[in-house]
Amino acid sequence: MAFSGNKRLVSVCLLVLTMLLWQCDNKAEQSAPLGGHRYIAHAMGAVDGLPLTNSREAFEENYNKGRRVFEVDFVITSDYEVVGFHKSPYFGPDKPVIEMKYREFLDFRYQGKYTPLDVTDVLDLLEAYPDMSIVTDTKYNFGLVMYVMEAAMIQNQNLLGRIIPQIYSPEDYDQAKKFPVREIIYT
Repeated sequence: MAFSGNKRLVSVCLLVLTMLLWQCDNKAEQSAPLGGHRYIAHAMGAVDGLPLTNSREAFEENYNKGRRVFEVDFVITSDYEVVGFHKSPYFGPDKPVIEMKYREFLDFRYQGKYTPLDVTDVLDLLEAYPDMSIVTDTKYNFGLVMYVMEAAMIQNQNLLGRIIPQIYSPEDYDQAKKFPVREIIYT
């Protein structure tokens, strides 16, 4: 009889311990950087083995592989529109994006087939895929980070919790914290 009581006590203790450990593990994952994800798909990830496209197809391929955090390189066109672009030795337009008109850039296809994205396209992806996040990379142009954050605020302020601004100075931190962001990357 005493053995049965001890067995029951041990079982209850093990159950409580298991529940506590599960709860701690669950909280640790929720508060872990990048939501517990270990990888960031740079420039939306490679597509068909080709890196640095910041393209819709790159996003789709990497999302389907299980990636949920995507770094996007934002630059400005000659008519001051914000688009996703990363300079590449493999491909690209014949002239710098800063010299291209917005429509000209959007009509361009990497390798003749990969679709470029603008800031609205990226925010639309955030709305369509509620389990994804983005990291902004603006090559030290913090004004672009602020533009992306403000565009998200206008489109749907709930997106801001899934945008991880990349900042470049201590002063940028105070500006970024004016938005309800969960994480910031300081480079």
